[in-house]
Amino acid sequence: MFDPSPSQLPIVNGRPTTLHRLTYEELKQHTYHRTSHQATRNGERVQEATQLIEEMDESAITYILTSESTIVVSLSDQKYDPQKSHDPEDPFVGVMYQNLETVGQSSRTIRTLVTDPSLMGQGIASWFLQYSELQITELHGDVQLMPQTIYEINGRYYEKRGWKTGARFWNSPEGYTIVRMEKVIRLVERS
Repeated sequence: MFDPSPSQLPIVNGRPTTLHRLTYEELKQHTYHRTSHQATRNGERVQEATQLIEEMDESAITYILTSESTIVVSLSDQKYDPQKSHDPEDPFVGVMYQNLETVGQSSRTIRTLVTDPSLMGQGIASWFLQYSELQITELHGDVQLMPQTIYEINGRYYEKRGWKTGARFWNSPEGYTIVRMEKVIRLVERS
């Protein structure tokens, strides 16, 4: 397992890596969102590169790990907005349950944790998620992180890392279960 500190960046296929941290405005101007679009397109949820930007709010911070000019893994974090977390027009039956603690402070959502498929299973996404959690708590203090994901694909990955299922959305058109995973991270846990 990699050390999640920025001073210990992973080596990928024998090559060094570089971390990038982009604000919403910086990402709009950068070509990285076009490259991230290609990685998320295999799920066909994102049709256009600009859709990634349009779905973000202005508080979004995007973390990107590159090796040479290739994106290894990326993740965006933004303020959680329950009104935007599920579109009532979507053909889901609804929320099955919501049962996790609230911390009374900042709630953030992680969007688009995307790893280069050829590098999956090497621990890079786990390192990057842990690194991102540290950065988010450094910026916002105690936080409750709430990404939405497809349970059948990513649910067990998050559960192994201490995340709990806070809500389930049933009957997606593709037959998957969409879940909102939740994890409370406190500054004291970092030491």
